[in-house]
Parts: sequence; structure tokens; C-alpha cells
Amino acid sequence: MQIIILSYLNQFWILLSSIAPYILLGIFLAGAMKIWIREEWIERELGGSSLISNLKAILFGIPLPLCSCSVIPFAAALRKSGASRSSTLSFLIATPITGIDSIVATYGVLGWFFTLYRIISSIFISLLAGILSLIFDRERQAEKEAESPGFVALPTERGAVAPSVVSGFAAAPRKEEPLRAPASSCCPSDNCGGEDRERLWIEKLWNHAVYEIFADFAKALLIGVALGALLTTFMPTEAGTFLGENLWVNYLLVIAIAAPLYICATSSIPLGVALLTAGVSPGAVFVFLTAGPASSTVTMSVIRKILGTRSLLIYLAAVLSGTLLFGAAFDLFFTEQAEAVRRMVAVPESPGFVAQVSAVVLLMLSWKVLRPKKSGGCCGG
Repeated sequence: MQIIILSYLNQFWILLSSIAPYILLGIFLAGAMKIWIREEWIERELGGSSLISNLKAILFGIPLPLCSCSVIPFAAALRKSGASRSSTLSFLIATPITGIDSIVATYGVLGWFFTLYRIISSIFISLLAGILSLIFDRERQAEKEAESPGFVALPTERGAVAPSVVSGFAAAPRKEEPLRAPASSCCPSDNCGGEDRERLWIEKLWNHAVYEIFADFAKALLIGVALGALLTTFMPTEAGTFLGENLWVNYLLVIAIAAPLYICATSSIPLGVALLTAGVSPGAVFVFLTAGPASSTVTMSVIRKILGTRSLLIYLAAVLSGTLLFGAAFDLFFTEQAEAVRRMVAVPESPGFVAQVSAVVLLMLSWKVLRPKKSGGCCGG
């Protein structure tokens, strides 16, 4: 019994140390992004119902450090601010699948090709959902216009047509945007020195990276590492051989595992590495890392509420079909790269000094963000 416990703890430490440096780097890069990129600017850029708007929503969403739970209020704000249904749907798929912290961690553990493949595939899957949404929304709009008896087109100043209901009421006057007061200075006085600004910037970076981004998935990350170590320690060798000979069993297995879990893109990585070590194919691990963060029950319920049942069905169809197709393509057409991914985790190396220090720092940060609260981040349960 003691040998089994020591073996489990060893696997836990190896797995945590392998991802810790990249998690730390990723959360601070993500924190810097939250400082540099204004949410209001993103909301303003995602309006319109066109393919370009969908592509912009995807490209904006990919690097944003928003997990499957924190993306929900952001997407709701986008929709309320005038973003189209299709752009919002594309944003909701692309954002939780990736994120700068997840991208860095994926690169560190699974290599550049797997990371690039994950980014490109998320663009195609999100674009597929956006295109389907555009098609169905235009059909719905055409049906509504045909059913409306008092709907006529009036010429506008530039020769275009604008819809207007002939009902004897004048169009409501357009509200002018209220003047906004200039933003207050970050410093107590206008004569703020360079050292004070730098100190305030570092403090803001720390708060964003640790208390907002990392706190959102810290509990889920530790659970993922614990489950991954459990899987690596107790998975029978025969199971790995069986999975290696039956690819579609791999895909069904990871979907069955991912469906009930509420995991973020970053916190799913240690469990994905453990699945790979246990014999699951790299394509199936891709399915797990992609479908898991995008198919949480909370996300789906909110999509149904703010976008409707039809958008939810489009969302599910695009995510499930897209991840399965790209996962199978990775196993069948990129065999050399898949084998390289296997080799990266096949023989776990003894963690080096930097990796072990990073693991200690990560555990200390986890204690810091989880201790004040009885419940962790929203992705943690």
C-alpha cells in the first residue's frame, strides 16, 4: 500500500512539474493581455452579421484568457452591445478552446505542431458554427419579413433601403452618445513618477494574473493533475494496447470522460497528458482538449438562453463533428507528428530545478487563491 501511495505521489509531482513553468508563464502573459486590450474595444469590433465579423470574433477570442465559465458574461455583454448572433456563437466556441495560457502550456507539454493544429482547427470549427448560424438567421429573417404585412422599404440618403413599418408613427430619434468624463489617473497625483507607474502596473498585472485568471481554474487544475496521476498509476497495460488498436474506441472514451467534466482549456491539459501516457491516441487527446472546455453544461444552458435553441444545436453540431473529424485526421494523416507527441510523454523525465521550483510556486499560488474561499474558481466546481 505504501509503495502504491509513493508511486501515485511521484506521478503527481512529475505531472505537475511538467506543466508548472508553462502555466506560470501563460497566466502572466494573459494578465498582460487583460491590461493592454480593452473589453469595450472588442465589443465595438464584433458587430455586424457577416463572415468578416465572425472571423474577427474568432481571431479576437483565440488569445483571450477566458475559460468556459468566464467567457459567458463576456459573450452576453457582446450580444447586448450589438454583436450578431453568429459572431457571438463563433466567439463562444473559439475562446474557451484556446487562450494564451492554454496555448503556452500546450506548446510546453505537447509540442509546437499539436499547438498549431489546435489553434487552426478551432478557427475552422468556430467558423463552421458562424456560417451555419448566418445561413439560418437569414432564412429566419426572410420568413419574418414575408409574414409582416406592414413592412415596406424606404429609400435612405445614400440610395440604400431601410426597413420601416407604415403605422403612422415617426421613427424614434436616435439617442446621442453621452459625453464621457476623462479617465481618472492611476496615480494619486498628476506628478506620478515612473517608479510609481511601474509599481502600479506590476501590482495590476499580479492581480489580473493570480486573482482573476489563475483563481478561475486553480482548483480544476489541481483536480486534473490528481486525476491524471491516478490514471497514470492504475491504468492497466492491456488497456493501452487495446486503445492503440481501436481508434474509434479512443474517441468515444474521451467524449464520455469529457462530457460530465467541467474543465477549462488549461486545466484539461494534465488529464490529456495522462490519457496520452495511458495509451489513448493523440487525436483522441485532441478531441478531449477541444470538446471538453467547449461542451460544459453551464455554457450550453447559457447559449440556449441568450441565443436560442437553434444556436445551441448549431453549437453542438459544430463542436462535436468538428473535433471528431480533426481528431481522426490527426491520427490518420499526421502519423509522424502523432508519434512525436507520444514520445514527448512516453518516458517521463525527472523534473529539473526550474520545473520543481515552478511546481512549488504553483502550489503556493493555489493555496493563496483557494484558501480564502470555500469554493474555487467557477471552472473548479
